Amino acid sequence: MRKFIRSKLTLMTVVIMLIAAAIPLVISTVHSQPTYAATPAAVTIPTMKLPWDRSLTTIALTGGPNGHYPDKTCTLENKSIMSGVDFGLPQNTNVLAVAAGRVIYAGYTDSQIRNEVRIDHGGGFVTEYWDLNSIDPSIVTGVSVAQGRLLGKSGYAPCPKCKNGISVHLRLEFRQYTSNPLQNTPLSAHGMAIDGYKIWTFLNTSSGQGYNFQGTMTRGMTIVKSQSECGVNGVKTWYSLNGSTILAIANGTGGFLTSTNLIQTDWPMLGFNAQHTRVNPYENVLNATSVSGLVQDWSITTPRGIGTEDAALSDGIIYFAATPALDAVDVTTGSLLWSKTIGSGPATSSPAVTNGIVYIGAFRNTSPYSSLYALNARTGALHWIVKGAGPFSSPTIVGNVLYVGGAQNTIFALNATTGAVIWLDKLSTVPNYITDSPAVVNGVVYIATNTGNTATMYALNASTGATLWSTPMGKQVENSSPAVANGLVYIADEDSLYAFDVVNGSIKWTSPSIINGIASPAVDNGIVYIGGNGLSAFNAITGSVIWTGNTNGAVISSATVANGVVYVGSYDHNLYAFNATNGTTLWTGATEGSIEYPSPVVANGVVYIASDDHKFYAFHLANTTP
Repeated sequence: MRKFIRSKLTLMTVVIMLIAAAIPLVISTVHSQPTYAATPAAVTIPTMKLPWDRSLTTIALTGGPNGHYPDKTCTLENKSIMSGVDFGLPQNTNVLAVAAGRVIYAGYTDSQIRNEVRIDHGGGFVTEYWDLNSIDPSIVTGVSVAQGRLLGKSGYAPCPKCKNGISVHLRLEFRQYTSNPLQNTPLSAHGMAIDGYKIWTFLNTSSGQGYNFQGTMTRGMTIVKSQSECGVNGVKTWYSLNGSTILAIANGTGGFLTSTNLIQTDWPMLGFNAQHTRVNPYENVLNATSVSGLVQDWSITTPRGIGTEDAALSDGIIYFAATPALDAVDVTTGSLLWSKTIGSGPATSSPAVTNGIVYIGAFRNTSPYSSLYALNARTGALHWIVKGAGPFSSPTIVGNVLYVGGAQNTIFALNATTGAVIWLDKLSTVPNYITDSPAVVNGVVYIATNTGNTATMYALNASTGATLWSTPMGKQVENSSPAVANGLVYIADEDSLYAFDVVNGSIKWTSPSIINGIASPAVDNGIVYIGGNGLSAFNAITGSVIWTGNTNGAVISSATVANGVVYVGSYDHNLYAFNATNGTTLWTGATEGSIEYPSPVVANGVVYIASDDHKFYAFHLANTTP
């Protein structure tokens, strides 16, 4: 909304009704069962759970009980028949059905497979459980089993080249059939989804074949590495970026956990959270060391132009205003999922996403001059629309309530599901509009309004809208939104950065005039970051300048902080990454246009930014894939 606010908006009346388990595994291939049936045209694979109780904490993360014994059985196989997974479970662990089905075999097979259970899940899909020490007496041919049903106890397979002559593990096999489930063929485990994980075989870079008994299981986004496995260089190996990786290197006996505590994160609204701190505290892919490896992943061009608002990220989709539309783009491929026309002019807010609904305000060229849209986040289908003279500010989501500022200096609390007004408060009789997005913390709404040539900072009861305190500011608040941290409210007017006491509204400090008064502050770890001629960092408690990061153009984009790195766009066609502690420039990424108002979104190892070249960009670490 920022550019058109100065020239296009007129006096308006607002009518608003808004809206790991971590167990070592290896990939294995089938050698001992004959196959008879032709490969079926299609297989229906059910949603599967892991074949053991994920709540178990007694299973060592450092591998099966035989430790890191060398695997001497690495051979290349076509990945189409790499149909098994060897889980390095200790002997006599409960083995559970991965999905509901009917038992078609339960008994002793041979000295290699030992005790085995086979389950037909329908749709041409069979799972087989090998190397059991025992089968539960209730598991007999013909019995129906529910997902998670106890099948038996895990055991081992003979392995002359392994320590003690055995490989302790459970083998889970995937099979497919056309008409008779007992006449089946191997179904590749490569790419198979199970309980939030994906299974990958090690792949030879040259031949594309897989190594039997070798592979990983990942969660979330992955990075593909080329490394040495089975004595061969250049083997493609998948690791998790946003979840644990389970890696096995020898028949279920040498697995180990390679990464943990990585969290898939959304960026659901302006400022990341209701406090508007603009900090992603969960990012742990990008850091001050790795950020220099960022490269452009993709960009998407919108012929109608990118709006001046921030983007929002939810459930693998990035949403941004592309005048006069809201675009939804797949974060993995950069492909457009849907585009919804909103109004006839630029967006008046950044999108906000919650509970499968995305909200955005848009300008209209005719009366009523603006509308708020509630759209299905997956399809863009319209849930509801409210036509009126607002809103102008970006919605802040707290639970099922949207807080938004509009014309006539009015702030609203609305039911996010229905758009019904919970309360509204007209903060001033001066006919201005509220352009900043409210911050909401501990039952208090913080918002600034312009009253003539000056502004006033307000604190309101979030349940009723009643004014708790108000404090005048020196000049107008142009576009800056408040951020709340350290018991203070931070916001910029046209000249200075302010810090207000959250309890009584007293001004604790103001910054020197080295900012531009347009950007919003970001606050993390006792430091406030805001743009101007470069990026400035202030002590959050005292207001003293800590450092200034240099750019080759003005900075009116608001900063984003994640894992010790501050990201900000500049008029000089570059996206910058600074060390959050000392201001050292760690990385720059070029765009084909200036980066003015939009701010970076940083989540899950990716940095997203819009530019004035009608493009929206994604930067990621080299060799990372979803």
